[in-house]
Amino acid sequence: MEEETLSLLDKQDQSDLKENKLENEATARISSKALRGLWNRKGGKIRVPPIDNPDKVDNACEYLQEICDCAKITVVYTYVPANSQGMICCFAELSTLPPHVIKSQLSPNLASARKDAARRCILFLKAMSSTTPCLNYSEWFSASPDNYLK
Repeated sequence: MEEETLSLLDKQDQSDLKENKLENEATARISSKALRGLWNRKGGKIRVPPIDNPDKVDNACEYLQEICDCAKITVVYTYVPANSQGMICCFAELSTLPPHVIKSQLSPNLASARKDAARRCILFLKAMSSTTPCLNYSEWFSASPDNYLK
């Protein structure tokens, strides 16, 4: 009879189990919050202006900078030589939480790599700032005309 009333776990194991459960719940809350939008360092939701101006995408770097200034985030570009043919890849890091790094397609020069990374950042911000985030994959994977100029 006494064995039936004894707990299967001692007090320390019960405490550890409860701590693990709380940590898992906190991680799940943080993950679901990250998927609901873009966040700044202070934990506030980033407000991105409407991104519906196709004329400005021709000058993607300036347009992205306008969007970042309005949303109070920053973008940092990093360039990496991608292969022996001299192709370059650009990584654009947005100062959101969690940080988002967007990679350009392989490009023959720095300017076209940067423009493609900026174009993809604009597409990403447009998708994430909508009420129902959905990335337009045909635009995302479309080749930038600059990539064919050599």
